[in-house]
Amino acid sequence: MTIASLILYGLVGLFLTLVYLAAGPIGWMLLGATVTMMFCALMAICQPKPAWMQIYWVVSLPMTVFLLLIYLIQAIIFTLQYIQATSRNLPQDKQTEALDALIGSIVSLILLAVISVWALRLTWSYYCYLRDKQLYDEQHGNGNVNVVVYNNQQQPQQGKF
Repeated sequence: MTIASLILYGLVGLFLTLVYLAAGPIGWMLLGATVTMMFCALMAICQPKPAWMQIYWVVSLPMTVFLLLIYLIQAIIFTLQYIQATSRNLPQDKQTEALDALIGSIVSLILLAVISVWALRLTWSYYCYLRDKQLYDEQHGNGNVNVVVYNNQQQPQQGKF
């Protein structure tokens, strides 16, 4: 679940913090989402409660869709540039550059989509595990197995008033 996502979003958050801060409101939202996701991922690991994974899921899904849209728009822009380069009969090196940019953007889009689906699937799987574990513990009374319960009830003594 969250180890791969934590590393992915953690690196993005660490290396791009200054860029996010300088980028304006969209960068601030991405930075806030990254920090929120890192916090929820750490809390889900330290305190395995389904609520942390629900918050993580709610934040990570729109952020992942937003990143995929950015890469899709980039691929569309490079496609239009390649079409313009070939239709205007630009020199071969310009057409090659446009084609390389198009191929690179499509490969990065596919790679990001595969990694994103994998990360979201792991997140959902870990959430289901935590949810089922909590339900099992609640139904069977296995809250915390490390808790010692003392029975201090005094038994009435027979024959003495």
